[in-house]
Amino acid sequence: MANKIIGKTDISGALNLGGITANSKRPVLVVGEGVDETKEVVFRLRGTADAATHFGPTSPCNNIIRALILNGVKVVYGICVGDVGTETQVSKTVAADEENNSIKDSEGNYTIIEDADSYEGNTTTVQVTELVGGAYASKAEAYAAAFKQSLADTEVMLIILDTCDSTIFEPLAKHLKDAEAADLYRYAVVGMPASITDNLKAIEMAEKLNSDRMFIGFPNLVDDNNITLEGYMTAAGIASILNTKTDDPALPTNNIGVVGFGGVSSKIDEEAYTELMDFGVVPFVIEDGIPVIWRMVTTAQKSTGAQALESIWHDATTRLIADDVLSTVLAKLKHNYKRTKNVVRILNAIRTDIISVLDQKLAVEIIEEFDPNLVTVVKDPNDRYGALADFEYKVVSPLYTITVTQHIKI
Repeated sequence: MANKIIGKTDISGALNLGGITANSKRPVLVVGEGVDETKEVVFRLRGTADAATHFGPTSPCNNIIRALILNGVKVVYGICVGDVGTETQVSKTVAADEENNSIKDSEGNYTIIEDADSYEGNTTTVQVTELVGGAYASKAEAYAAAFKQSLADTEVMLIILDTCDSTIFEPLAKHLKDAEAADLYRYAVVGMPASITDNLKAIEMAEKLNSDRMFIGFPNLVDDNNITLEGYMTAAGIASILNTKTDDPALPTNNIGVVGFGGVSSKIDEEAYTELMDFGVVPFVIEDGIPVIWRMVTTAQKSTGAQALESIWHDATTRLIADDVLSTVLAKLKHNYKRTKNVVRILNAIRTDIISVLDQKLAVEIIEEFDPNLVTVVKDPNDRYGALADFEYKVVSPLYTITVTQHIKI
C-alpha cells in the first residue's frame, strides 16, 4: 500500500486572481544586471537583439534568452536590477548644540545642513557613511528590489537569474513566498556555479534552498566544445521544460531533453542521480546524445528525525497540481461572487462551484480522487462579511499517494 502524506495549502488573503493562463503562455522573467538607464521595469524580450539592448552585448542574459527561445519558450520578459553602490565615508555639516555636540532627530539621524552659510545655528562636521554610485548596498538588496517590482506583472510564471551568486537565492525564495501570499503562483530555477563538480556539494546547495518553488539542476550542461557552462544555463534548460511542458500539471516532465547544448559535464550512475533527486536536485543524464531530465523535483527537503518523511512538495507535479487547482477555484469564485450576500444559499453555491472545479480536474486526470463530502464552506466566525472554504483531493507522485488540503478565506 502506498504511503499517505497529508499536505496543506492555506490561502487567507482576499481573492484577487484573474483568469487562468496556460504555463506555456505565461512569461519567463530574466532578472539581471543591465544597461538600461531606468531600472526595475519589466520589459518584453523578443530575441537576443532585445536582450543585448537592455542587458548589454556581453551579458549572460543573451545566452539564457537564446536557450529559452531555442527550447520553445514563447514569452520572455526581462528586468534590470538597480545599481549597487560603494559605501564611502564622507564629511557632512550637521546642526550642533551650544556645546558643539551634533544634533540627531528622533530616529537617531544627524540633522544635516545642506547650506551651512545660511544656517544661523551652530554646526559641526561629522563623518557619515553614504552609498556612492548606486541605490543598494549589495547585490542581494538590488535583486530583491527588482523581484518586488516584478509583482506588478501578475502573469509571470518563472524567474531565472543571470548569476549563480547564492546570496541572491534567499531573497528570491522569500519573494516566491510573498507572491504566493498574494495569490501569484511563481517558481524559480537557479544554477550551480561551474566550479561545483561534486554531488555532495550540489546536494548542500539544494538543502540550503529548501523551497517548494525553487529548482536547481546538476550536473551542469556543456557547450558544443565540451566546456562546462555556468549553472544559469542549466537553469535555462530546466526553466524551458517547466514553462512549455506543464500545461497539464499532472503530466511528469521526466525524460524530456533540452536542445542547444553539447551534453552534461559529468556522467553519473543511477545510484548517484537517485541520491541527487532524493535531496532536491534535478539530475541531468544523457540519452541519445541529448541532455534529459531524469526527474523534475523541487528543492523542498524531507522532515528530520526518526519519522522523517519526504516533503509532499518534493515532486514538481504535486506543487504544480496544487497551484493549478487552487488558482482555478479562486478564478471561478471571483468571477461568480463579486457582489453577493453572505447567506446560506450563497455558501451552498460556492461549495457547488468548488465541487464542479474538482470534478473537472478529476475528469482530465489532473487530480486522482476527491470526496465531495469533505468540501465545506462556512461563515467566517471572525469576519461577518467573510466565508471559509476547505477541500481536499489526492494526487499521485511516483512513490506516494498525497492528499492535499486547501483552505481559502473568501
